[in-house]
Amino acid sequence: MTASSNNIEWPAGEASMLCECSYESPLFCFDQTLYRCNTCQIVDFPLPTPFLYNPPACTNCGNRFSRDDRIKAATMSPRYVLSEKLDNENADLVDCPRCGNRSLGLNSTGVQYLKGEADTLIPERGQKLHGLLMRMAGELHLSSPRLSSMFCSNFDFDGVNDDEIKNGHYEFRVLDVRTRTPKLVLQFIRRIPTSEWL
Repeated sequence: MTASSNNIEWPAGEASMLCECSYESPLFCFDQTLYRCNTCQIVDFPLPTPFLYNPPACTNCGNRFSRDDRIKAATMSPRYVLSEKLDNENADLVDCPRCGNRSLGLNSTGVQYLKGEADTLIPERGQKLHGLLMRMAGELHLSSPRLSSMFCSNFDFDGVNDDEIKNGHYEFRVLDVRTRTPKLVLQFIRRIPTSEWL
């Protein structure tokens, strides 16, 4: 694996996780993946495992997270805005790592513009890769944890035509990697069942 650096800029919602017990997580952006660490009693946002749907470890104690520890903050409706509680009884709540109650809610703090492509990587030949394939406007797009965006629409499949491929989560083997003119050549291994998605 090698590091990648594309000069891009995008808006990202910024928030924290806030609980009535007074616990508040550090600020995060919605493109980050959150996990609840019951050992440290914190909300952590480690970098995803490169190219794989494997939960990472806590950055504080090293405890390996499970899929059940993940907090899907990007899809939660806010309970707070700028730490002010909303009159929103239908707000999404999750278990708080500090008090254990289902009272941890999303605290929306605004939008910031992020520059660059942080911590993305280029895979190596032979690397296993998990990814979501989506057909948009007739073109296939690939998304995989920490995969450089230069490959999101620059890939081919070995032995399969594009029109045979349906949207979904798949496991591939990387057969070839080109960076000068970006291109991945991928081999299908299997379709990934829902139970393994992150």
